[in-house]
Formats: sequence, structure tokens, C-alpha cells
Amino acid sequence: MAVYEGAENFIFVSYAHKDTPSVVPVIQGLQQQGFRIWYDSGIEAGSEWPEYIAEHLESAAVVLVFMSPAATASRNCRNEINYALELGKDILVAYIEHTTLTGGMRLQLSSTQALYRDRHTSLDSFLGELSCARIMQPCKGAVDPVPEKTDIPIWKMIPSEVTSLGDLNYDAGKYKEAVACYRRGAEAGDPYGKAGLAKCMYDGKGCPKDQKKAYELAKPLAEQGVPSAECLMGICYYEGNAVIRNYEQSAFWLKKAVKHGSVPALANLALLYRNGYGVPKDPKKAVELYRRGVELDSALAYNGLSLCYMNGVGVVEDPVEAVRLCRKAAEKGNKYALYNMGLWHKLGKGVPKDPEEALRWFRLAEEAGNTNARGQVDALMAEKARADALRGAAESGGGYVCTVCGHRMVGVLNKCPVCDSSRDHFKIVT
Repeated sequence: MAVYEGAENFIFVSYAHKDTPSVVPVIQGLQQQGFRIWYDSGIEAGSEWPEYIAEHLESAAVVLVFMSPAATASRNCRNEINYALELGKDILVAYIEHTTLTGGMRLQLSSTQALYRDRHTSLDSFLGELSCARIMQPCKGAVDPVPEKTDIPIWKMIPSEVTSLGDLNYDAGKYKEAVACYRRGAEAGDPYGKAGLAKCMYDGKGCPKDQKKAYELAKPLAEQGVPSAECLMGICYYEGNAVIRNYEQSAFWLKKAVKHGSVPALANLALLYRNGYGVPKDPKKAVELYRRGVELDSALAYNGLSLCYMNGVGVVEDPVEAVRLCRKAAEKGNKYALYNMGLWHKLGKGVPKDPEEALRWFRLAEEAGNTNARGQVDALMAEKARADALRGAAESGGGYVCTVCGHRMVGVLNKCPVCDSSRDHFKIVT
């Protein structure tokens, strides 16, 4: 991403480097809409940092502050905000995580406009509100025509940019491309690139599955406070594949990940509260965490909340709402939700009973990597073959007998008219 260097109105971006994976996609989205933006990746090697920052702050028309716990802890961010206020600059604060401001910061920023990422279910929605902010409009120019080839080789990108590209590829299901980006970022020393690589290694997405190596890579990153690594540690201790299972340790790491803004950690921590693993059993707390995840468009959270509604855990049982939420997760490719959609259609829970539709969802779940789906596919195919055979026998003038009560039947029936047994107990006779 090129930074703006020119005489027209531009936006100065203030952010904590720890938040780079969250901030870069937003900056990219604003630039694509024509906003002129400067941020510190434009600083040349050897430049005097304070003077260079001050020069661009003085020239900027607007200061966009990406606020988070990391930003409040950053001396550079605090200095930039203080200097912007001293200069009387227009300031827009975008909260990318839940943040508790100090009394001094609350006083300083009380009159500034603020937007909140967690009130939007998608990045596009957040970008839409951000780009409509009145104070930013003077910094928007015409959108340049897109050249035929816009790809930048990843070896030319700064580490944070290449890691962010890895995140975009991962979210799009392009796991091999994501691994290539994460590996490049990791080699350049970016902790978020290393954490992304560990995530892919653990699940075997885009690279060979190696859960022990993924754990070893993620552990020091989690200890440094990298949210995705903290979440992976929680999963490792929950599943017990790479390390001895320990639900208390799982809860410890997932709580830290949630605190630091990890969206997947919300649903994983909710699962612990739902079942009372490593924490006191608290269905209402689980539902609260799932709802927070749903607000952030998390497929895991949609599926978890769906199960709560289907089974009446922490909420009033509502199979129709359960299926609606499950479908949301399934549409995002979640392998558990795809399986559950098959199950609900097979059992007729929240939707009409439909073996054909159940079979379709189970096949999608199997393609997505759900190993339990194969058995369901085989069972439904066997049932379908049996039903076709019974129907064929009946239509050709033959019949069948109920093996429970011995009643002989002719015609296409789903249950015995004498003992009410299902057609699973019918035997074809000629």
C-alpha cells in the first residue's frame, strides 16, 4: 500500500503496530475508495522518527485514530493524539476492539467523533460507515482506474502487509496462498505471520498437518500476547492432541484471546461455559459470548448459538431459529454447521423431514472435512436403495412382509398398518 505524499488534504492514521492485521485491511479499503492516507510504513530508513511524524501530523487535514488496548498502551499513539489535539486537528476515533480509556484520554477525546468496529457484522459494513464520516470527505479524491495487473509480489511487501494478505486468503479459503504469505511474514519476523502459519499447521490447511509443531510455534507468541496464538493455545489444551488436555489452561488462554480481540476465541470460550469445562457451567454466559461472536459474523458463533436454541441451553428452545442460525454458519462453509443442517433435515427438527436434502448437506459437510458425515451419507444411501427396492417390488405386483408382526402388504407404504413398524422392518416377497 502506497502512502500519500502530496499537497492535497490527507488523513494521518495513528495506530499501534500490534493492531496491524486489523488496521491494514481498513486502510486498503479506504484507499480503494479514493481517500488520501498517510501512515508510518512510509517512513524511510534512517529518518528521524519524531520529526517525520510531527511533519505529517502538522500537514494532515484529519487524524484517524484506530483505538484499542494496544493503542492506549502505546506511548507513540498517545503522543500523536496529544499533538493532534494541540494542533486543533479534526480527529476521528475508530474503536477496533473494546477499550477502556484512562480518565485523561476520556477527557481529551470526549468531543471527538467515534465509530465502533464491534457494532458491524462485516468489514464492508464498518468501511461503509467510516467512509461516510463528514470530516474525512475533504481528503477524498477521484478513484484511479485499476490497472490490468495490480498484484504486488509478496517479497516487495512489508511483513505486516504480507501477513494481512495471508489473512484475506485464509478467509477466502485459499489456504495454500495464505500459507505462502504467512511463511513470508514469519521469515521477516512478523509475529502475526508466525501465528497464522501455526494456525494452518494445526488444521493442515494449505500445508502438512503438524499439531505438535504448531503448538511449539504458537506458545511463545501467545506469551507475547498475540491473540490468534492465544486462541490456538486454548484449542490445543481443549483438544489434547499436541499437549496433555487441560480444560483450565484452555479457559485461561481463551479468556486472554477474547480480551485481546480474537473473534474465534469467543465461540471456543462459550463452548467451555456451555459444558462447564475448566470454568463453572454457565449457559447464559455461553449465549452471551456466542451473541458477541454473531455480531462479528463468526461462523463458529452462529453454529454454537444454533445448538443452544435447538436444545434450549441458556435460551428458550426454538428449532426454527436454530436452523436459521445454523444455515448462516453453513453458508460460510463451517463443517460442523453443514453436518448439523443434514441432521436437522434427516430428523425433521426445525425443518420438514427431507432425506434428499439431508443427503445434500452431509455430502457438503464431508467435502468440508467433517469425518462424521461419511457414515451419514452411507446410511442415507442404503436407506434410499432399500426404499427404491421396496417401491419397485410393490409397483411390479409383488409385495413385502413386516418382520415384526408378519403382516403381508402390497403397495407403497411407509409403515405397517397392523403394528405401526417402520419400513426398516419390511422384507420384500414375491
